[in-house]
Amino acid sequence: MPTRYLLCFLWLFGLPILLSAQRSNDCINAVTVCGNNAISSNVTGYGTQELSQLTSSCVFPETNSMWFELNIAESGQLAFTIEPNSNAISVDYDFYIFGPNPECGNLNNPIRCSTTNPEAAALNTNHTGLRNGESDTSEGPGSDGNSFLAPLTVTSGERYLLLVNRPHGNGGFDLNWSGNPLFNDPPEILGEPDPLDFCIAYAGMEVDLTQNNHQMSADPSFAPAFYTSYADAFDATDPIENPNAFIWEHTAIQTIYIRINAENGCFEILELPLNAQTFISQVFAYNKCDLNHNGTENFELNQIAMDIGAALADASSFQIELFSDSDTAENNLNPLTQTALETGTTILYARISAQSDPSCFTTLPINLKVIESPVPAGAELIQCDVVPNNSTDGLTQSDLNQIFKDLLEPDITYEFYTSDANRNQGNVIDQPQNFTNTQAFNQTIYYRVYLNECTLDGDFILNVSPTTVSLNPVSPFYACAENPSEPEAQATFDLEEIRALNYPNLETSFYTSLHDLSLEQNEITGNHYSRSRTVYVRIEEANQCQGVEEFELVVNPTPTPDFAEQHILCTDNPPLPLKAPAGYDIYRWYNASRELISENAKVEITDTGTYSLEVGYRYDQNNSITYCTTLKDFNVVGSNKALIKDVAVSDLTENNTLSVIVSGDGEYTYSLDGIVFQNEPNFEDMEAGIHRLYIKDELGCGISEKDVAIIGYPKFFTPNNDSHNDFWRIYGVNKDFNADAAIYIFNRYGALIAEVRPDSDGWNGTLNGTPLPASDYWFKLQLPNGRIHTGHFSLKR
Repeated sequence: MPTRYLLCFLWLFGLPILLSAQRSNDCINAVTVCGNNAISSNVTGYGTQELSQLTSSCVFPETNSMWFELNIAESGQLAFTIEPNSNAISVDYDFYIFGPNPECGNLNNPIRCSTTNPEAAALNTNHTGLRNGESDTSEGPGSDGNSFLAPLTVTSGERYLLLVNRPHGNGGFDLNWSGNPLFNDPPEILGEPDPLDFCIAYAGMEVDLTQNNHQMSADPSFAPAFYTSYADAFDATDPIENPNAFIWEHTAIQTIYIRINAENGCFEILELPLNAQTFISQVFAYNKCDLNHNGTENFELNQIAMDIGAALADASSFQIELFSDSDTAENNLNPLTQTALETGTTILYARISAQSDPSCFTTLPINLKVIESPVPAGAELIQCDVVPNNSTDGLTQSDLNQIFKDLLEPDITYEFYTSDANRNQGNVIDQPQNFTNTQAFNQTIYYRVYLNECTLDGDFILNVSPTTVSLNPVSPFYACAENPSEPEAQATFDLEEIRALNYPNLETSFYTSLHDLSLEQNEITGNHYSRSRTVYVRIEEANQCQGVEEFELVVNPTPTPDFAEQHILCTDNPPLPLKAPAGYDIYRWYNASRELISENAKVEITDTGTYSLEVGYRYDQNNSITYCTTLKDFNVVGSNKALIKDVAVSDLTENNTLSVIVSGDGEYTYSLDGIVFQNEPNFEDMEAGIHRLYIKDELGCGISEKDVAIIGYPKFFTPNNDSHNDFWRIYGVNKDFNADAAIYIFNRYGALIAEVRPDSDGWNGTLNGTPLPASDYWFKLQLPNGRIHTGHFSLKR
């Protein structure tokens, strides 16, 4: 009989309800209790912490929790006992009751609450619940209480929520009701449906799961939901969409689950077995070797019927007949009555029907295969004589394997022999892929084939046709060298295009040598990357050589221009003239957008950026003009002479320095003599005087120059008319630099004794023509920009 699952929401018939707490550990998913039967559960995990906002001292956070909904059908005293499956005193169960008529999202304090820990309270049992004789309504946590509370008086129509939680220990529990209120009833049904029996089930057949619905309800609108697993039925997910046309697969689904819902929230799950009467699933196939080479063999029909009967559980319960095709088997017309059948490869059909009910039957294909030699009688292998030094003597190399070229059987092996006697003695041809015939023009080759446990002998004629290689009239075929840097120019030739244009509707294959062509090895196809060479064409029909041609592949050289990858455009003096290397037939210049800007060997560039130069050779070949070109990319980089913006000088010091600030697009170096240049724009330890500053653009756009003055003076002078150090003067001051500067000389007493003009040779150590004595003298330098400097020097005699 079908199984009735007496779980939550169900009519229980005195059996415990088995629950999975994973499905009901939130208030909103509380299990509705139907009937007054016991409940068993193994609470695991928790959902939302719905006790976290409660203020009762009894409340303990959920750890492993399960919620129940109690709908009171008849008034009375509600009492129960929660008995853990384990007797260990460390296993601790708590419970909370909310109501009447609580809301999950707005729970008040529980009206019953027990969180006593039996081990902490030194109890001798870990049971808990509501029972007569108790008066307290709340106890715990920890050692407070004895784990039992007073029963709860309930009224018909009320609704309560019961939360069971396991804060400590492991294992499930049983919940037994001991009070007298009654909960809502499960849905009413007339009875359980009978199992569904199939005549001869086959994969993919349609089954009407609803055909026994009348056994559960007399209501014509009765429409329970059907599921392929109990879990789906319990959760009411993924119902079978068309239960009246359910697609059945062999052994995939053996049980269907029916969920029947009641308006009060209860439901019942029934089990509906599918009894598929599968007669047979074995595949029958028979192979025979074609030893007489006529394509037929005798098959014992009686033996086939006996084999089918042996595969049935009870052959005596069935009638087995064989038919020549599926239609006659289905319609039971003209069964085969002979004991044996001579036939080639074919398919017979067996009809297997129940003796008790001939309308219950199945048909089964029976595969008969005659294993024939893959080489038909009288076969020929035609080979072209392509021996370069003598292609007319009827002797050449051949690949004997070509006779089996189009075989579909993957497990075939074979051997070749030069005579039937050699075949009987096992003297095989050692290298059939490189066989040279010993009989001119035609020779019989013997073979032995091993195929599907069959050993088949046969022979074929090797015909050798004299051949002269002819040149294809459109030869040669040209292409441009793809990598000019290779030692030997090579290019890609589209052999399939050559085949389609020059050998339409012909069976051809291409080779690079007559030896490969003869043995049909190392065929070249598709896009063939090659140097200039001769290609040989083997022309066949039905794998038989019909002739040989040749054509030339010619690789035209491609330019290798020597042209710099970077050029400098002086942006302060455009344009930039460029000249391509000489010796080419075409010139094309492109900008970064691949727009053509010139077709001359020379071009002027006015803007920086990326450019390309294309050069090429022209070839007049096969009555057409082709070009082999090379595209060379290059960059034009901008630069210019430096613009001197400022020169900062620190002079009249022990370490005179100079720094220059410039602007511009170039890479600049700096020099004070125009010979030695440095990367930094700073100079130190400079001698006083007038210097010329040079700033060079390293990319070649010129040198900027500027004279600068470093002011200084000598510490002494010797005016003795020996033409060495006869005058004292201020360096870096002359008619061009600081021409308006004032220079005054004083003796040690502060008396002015000379005034030196910037454009003069300096002071000669006299006063009114009279030489002054050796001593220290003082000076004052007043520059046009208001700068004043004083110091002293020595006059030596």
